[in-house]
Amino acid sequence: MRRTSYIKTDSESIKSMFNSIANEYDFMNNLMTLSIHKFIKREAVKLIKAGAEKILDVCTGTGDIARYASQMYMKSQIKAVDFSDKMLEIARKKVSGKNIEFLKANVLQLPYKEETFDSCIISFGLRNIHSADKALREFNRILKPGGQLIIVDLLRVENKIVYLILKKTVMFLTKIAAEDKEAYKYLINSISDFYSKSEILELLEENGFKIRRHFKYFSSVINTIESEKII
Repeated sequence: MRRTSYIKTDSESIKSMFNSIANEYDFMNNLMTLSIHKFIKREAVKLIKAGAEKILDVCTGTGDIARYASQMYMKSQIKAVDFSDKMLEIARKKVSGKNIEFLKANVLQLPYKEETFDSCIISFGLRNIHSADKALREFNRILKPGGQLIIVDLLRVENKIVYLILKKTVMFLTKIAAEDKEAYKYLINSISDFYSKSEILELLEENGFKIRRHFKYFSSVINTIESEKII
């Protein structure tokens, strides 16, 4: 029996949600974005600095970022982590790069030593972590001085018309195609509860990151932010 609601502050609830939608996750992402999410993810991966020896893909989901990184940075060592067993199961089947290791882990307690990675990338995951502030501190911890953090996510927009159109579109597609409709209701509502562009940039700076580049898609709903750990 599926949950009737999901709660962001309950990590087990969110883990249950992602396990629930794992099998339809790629299909629904392709449907809701007309596969444009693939382009956005590839462009984000291209931002990774040439020569990065160790790359961390946080909240890897079904492994898109890890796959693109493996293809573009064949000499790099890529670690891809997620807390959802079902997502990781699909990722391991879908992605076959020899330089990738998939691991189940809690994003707020990553199993890596301080200053391990050259680059860290999180795609459509920060919004679902109950404390983005703690997550950013953890990313700062595992990054080397001058290390790179790339965030791709949906941010709260001030234009209510844009958000309303997005919400109605997602709910319509969910109604006709998704199995766990409550999960997508949670995901679309989570945008309005998340940070705005100015707020996320301020939060990054408060946690020791310098903003380098910022790219916006879909009327600024989807954002890619490249930042650097301040030495």
